[in-house]
Amino acid sequence: GATSLSAAVQQYYSEETSGVFKVLAPPSGFDPTTYDDTLAVQDAIDAAAVKGGKVKLPPRIYRIRGSLEMNPGVCPVGARNLPPSSVSRDIHDGTDNENTVIFAFNKANPLFTLPDSTSVSGLTIYYPEQYINKDNFTAYPWTFRLYGDNNTVENISLVNSYNAIKVDSTVASPQPNRNHRISNVYGCALHRGIYVDNCAGDGIIENVHFIVGCWSIKPKGYFYRPPKEDPQHPPVRVREAGVNSIEQYAAHNLQAFSFGLAVGEQVTNTFVYTSRFGYRFFKSTHGTSSNLIGPTICA
Repeated sequence: GATSLSAAVQQYYSEETSGVFKVLAPPSGFDPTTYDDTLAVQDAIDAAAVKGGKVKLPPRIYRIRGSLEMNPGVCPVGARNLPPSSVSRDIHDGTDNENTVIFAFNKANPLFTLPDSTSVSGLTIYYPEQYINKDNFTAYPWTFRLYGDNNTVENISLVNSYNAIKVDSTVASPQPNRNHRISNVYGCALHRGIYVDNCAGDGIIENVHFIVGCWSIKPKGYFYRPPKEDPQHPPVRVREAGVNSIEQYAAHNLQAFSFGLAVGEQVTNTFVYTSRFGYRFFKSTHGTSSNLIGPTICA
């Protein structure tokens, strides 16, 4: 990552202590319909990579219109030590005082890419332009893409990811993945939940629940509400116009947990409702799974 920081972006984060960076609030009067936090967060990640360190994302909404590339030794951390049990109305109304919420817009590249020795934790991820329509969901890329060794995704809420988490190798980094850890992930995935391939050993998947009803607000009427700045899409009652459509789509399309080559993968306390496949095992160009330890599921 870059080590020289532009003055225009530098003011949007600070170094609290050695190796600990905090992303600051947007300037007063910013326009939420166009504002982009991508450069501020990415530059904080790049700055932390110089020595290895933590990037703190305090509670608020971060509008990420690009994608975020992690650097080895860097750990972006949101406000939550555990994923919230339900989606807050404040997320949809455009304010949130408790959660670190990422509004994701990029339709071309993964939201987070995690190479060796990286982690992301404590976030809620929401795609505000993914509207409820059983026949025409937008095929967003992966929310998290992991490759290399020793990468972690934990304490994450997914409001409406199309493709949630992919663990494998890349053309540029073809060696097998090892020692990934996916823990305490809760939310809605529409098309793919967790996809694992070309993993040579010691991966852990634990406490992962995919539930289509997470794309709603409890307990106040189950509303789906796009952001305030989107007057073309007024609120709709999810229970009347949305959840059935999401369930129908997931029942025909969602593969919750998919495994190609995964050696010694430890999988515990997983759940999905609703899906086409709860667990799917397939033969990839790298091979098939062996010694999968302890999968548990309800669907």
